[in-house]
Amino acid sequence: MSDQTSQSTTPDDASEQEQSIIKTQKPHVEPVQYLCSTANSTVTSLIYWENPLSSVIVLGTGLANCLLFYYYSISSIYAAVAFFVLFGNWLYVLGYKQLQHLLGREPKHPFERLLSERLFVIRQEQVEKHLDVSLQIVNSLSSEYAKIIFVEDAFRTAKYAGCVFVLWYLTTWFSVPTILGLFLVAAFTIPAGYKNHKEAIDNKYEYAKNKAKSYSQRTLKVACNNMGDCYEKSRQYLGKKIAHTGETLKKKE
Repeated sequence: MSDQTSQSTTPDDASEQEQSIIKTQKPHVEPVQYLCSTANSTVTSLIYWENPLSSVIVLGTGLANCLLFYYYSISSIYAAVAFFVLFGNWLYVLGYKQLQHLLGREPKHPFERLLSERLFVIRQEQVEKHLDVSLQIVNSLSSEYAKIIFVEDAFRTAKYAGCVFVLWYLTTWFSVPTILGLFLVAAFTIPAGYKNHKEAIDNKYEYAKNKAKSYSQRTLKVACNNMGDCYEKSRQYLGKKIAHTGETLKKKE
């Protein structure tokens, strides 16, 4: 009897387990879409100052890098950082060993744990995972570039061509670090300012839009009236010329 009840309840239990598994399963998300959504949410949080400390750190770091790259080249900065890191570690290791000698202890390398545990060795699984994601990103970008270059959409290609021309024109006036610094300042001030003063800005925009519309309608009306007057005067002038020409031809005959 117990066997029959267990057999009768087994399919229901199995169906409930399957439904619970289906509910708990997360939908598959492409790595590129996940990275884009994560980057979008992070950038939005930064430019709208949802966490002021993070926004200040990112903006200050970006402006400091722009100022640094304005006066020094990337190769010189990299060489200087590498020199100070190597020379500082060299002094630290030698000083640590000499201190161990003076204290009568067995000299040990201060970075022995880091060297023995091989913490900076990249695992093959991590490389394959990141290579897969990088390959998907490169393929997506290359397909987008191909659509733009080979003019899949004429308006889209013209838009990108205009952006590239504006960037090219700006680089003739300003250096790349200056443009990046201005872009950072604008990105961290304009969206937040619009969010904080949205109602006032929208009212000003609507007022300016209505004024521009009224001025354009008035100008168009004046232009139409002038065109009508010009057309009427031209028609009268041509009529007089034709009549005068006809009279002269009759007199000659």
